[in-house]
Amino acid sequence: MTPVTLFHGTQTDNIQTLEPRKRFVPGNDTVTPSAIYATDDPAYASAHAFPWVTAEGVDLYFEENKVVLEVPKNLEERLNKPIFIYEVAGTTFEAVTSDSLGHNFRSVQSVKCLSKRRFETVIEAVATFGGRVTIKPN
Repeated sequence: MTPVTLFHGTQTDNIQTLEPRKRFVPGNDTVTPSAIYATDDPAYASAHAFPWVTAEGVDLYFEENKVVLEVPKNLEERLNKPIFIYEVAGTTFEAVTSDSLGHNFRSVQSVKCLSKRRFETVIEAVATFGGRVTIKPN
């Protein structure tokens, strides 16, 4: 069942409506429809609000129901930019069944933003929502 409210993280300010977009998934040759991705955990949304891929050495997981984001030292600068967490209604979203963590939802329809919070850094946002960011050696 999709939660009533979901969260979408991005570096883009002043979004009134989220529009479906193609998503690049490294190593995934399947064609997925243009979509909006959101999550039921705002710390998890914060961890997705900056550009990264797992192949760069970034790890994202849950430990005791708390988000843990591990970022290599050489990517630390990416965390130091403002991000925005948008709140959206979950009514048009469906769970992404291939998501092993169970926190990703997808909508193929445009979605109006209900609210927005600005954070100076990814680290601030993740911590505000109870998660943790760790900088690890390259």
